[in-house]
Amino acid sequence: MREVQVARRLIALTALLPLCGHLPGMADLGAQEKVRLVLSARGSNDDRTPDVVAEELAVIGAGAIPVLIGLVDGTALPLLMGATQEGEAIDVSDWWRGPDAFGPVAFEALGRLPARDVLPYLAEHTDETTPLEGRLLAVRIVGRIGSADGIELLCELSSYCSDYELRYRSVCEPLERAFERVLSGERQSVERLRRRLDGLQHEVQAVVIDAVVASGSAKGFRILETLIEGDHGPDQRVLGAVAELGDRRRWRLDDEPARLLRLYLSHADPAVRRSAAAGLERLQDASSCRLLITLLQDESAAVRRTGLWALRRLSGVPLDGEAGPWQAWLDEQEGWWRRESDRLAARLDSGEEAQVLDAIRRFSERPFYRHEIALLLAGALDHERSDVRLVACDALRRLRSSAAVPALAAQLYGSDEEVRQSAWRALCELTGEDLPLDARAWSSYVDD
Repeated sequence: MREVQVARRLIALTALLPLCGHLPGMADLGAQEKVRLVLSARGSNDDRTPDVVAEELAVIGAGAIPVLIGLVDGTALPLLMGATQEGEAIDVSDWWRGPDAFGPVAFEALGRLPARDVLPYLAEHTDETTPLEGRLLAVRIVGRIGSADGIELLCELSSYCSDYELRYRSVCEPLERAFERVLSGERQSVERLRRRLDGLQHEVQAVVIDAVVASGSAKGFRILETLIEGDHGPDQRVLGAVAELGDRRRWRLDDEPARLLRLYLSHADPAVRRSAAAGLERLQDASSCRLLITLLQDESAAVRRTGLWALRRLSGVPLDGEAGPWQAWLDEQEGWWRRESDRLAARLDSGEEAQVLDAIRRFSERPFYRHEIALLLAGALDHERSDVRLVACDALRRLRSSAAVPALAAQLYGSDEEVRQSAWRALCELTGEDLPLDARAWSSYVDD
């Protein structure tokens, strides 16, 4: 419906805007003249926003693609502003905006055109002989479109980059942003990219890893798995990405990232063992504690130091590097959990305010099993009393487990403004996101 409205607006413009004294009907104009017509149209700021102009340019259709690309890279400006088809000079002083505004609005218009039109054009007109600026522009356009159909083209464009070019952030950053945008969109993009990973240069694989982390999407975990199991291998970058994604998306990935990292605590390469240990600390994974204790006797001094650091961060206990005291400490923690967790969980379920608050307090004093505790405390968010819900929100915030994110997000639909505010603060702190206090926005984030 919106395209129809914009198309009607374009047709109406033909009657309002003379071009060199005579303006034929829109159907008789070439793409270049149609683009010129849109950009020369004037109106109030309310009517002629960049969003409206981008929509009008997109309605012109696939024929406008080369002109729009030319506006983005500047090559089309002399053609549009130089003369009419009749060879007469054009006065641009009263156009919609100055030339500096044409590139951004043309880029936005390209992103609104169908991927089936833009992607083949880019593929046909871009290859390894295209200057770097042109290849990076194609990368940016593919990212703006954000379609899974762009995965193959992104991989091709990446392959055109030399090892020398891939040393520079100015090259890697547009690639990363494009991969991030595509991976954040359609679900089939992940499977399409997984099939192409082994054919990518190592440097491009590193870009993909950073894009997966930047997207924050749980489905990207499968890409990291594939890279580790393939020719990329378990290096520090990819293992760190596994930990970061697992920490941010605990409610979606559960124990999978930790299980993957545990496999590499016994890897032949000490650097891999260190990276796996550091990743398990990032995940605050209590189930890995016994394996981390074994690292205290590793042949590598660097691994022993990382293992000790991870144990201290997981436990909050400043024990030394001897395995015995750590084993005793862990035995005590596990014994407490076996004795007390079911009893305290029952108090949480009782609905009695005093019992619920006592259970929250007792659990909060033993945060070693933070993820399991977070799931238990999430039940207190449904308590009938708002003061109990407030205590639960604060306890979940301090536990620092993203396992509680869905339950906290559900509180944003409630009517108690104080509870909503508390839940929102906890969500922002646990996820690192700066989404507004909007229930639908957070639900969309949780469901990604």
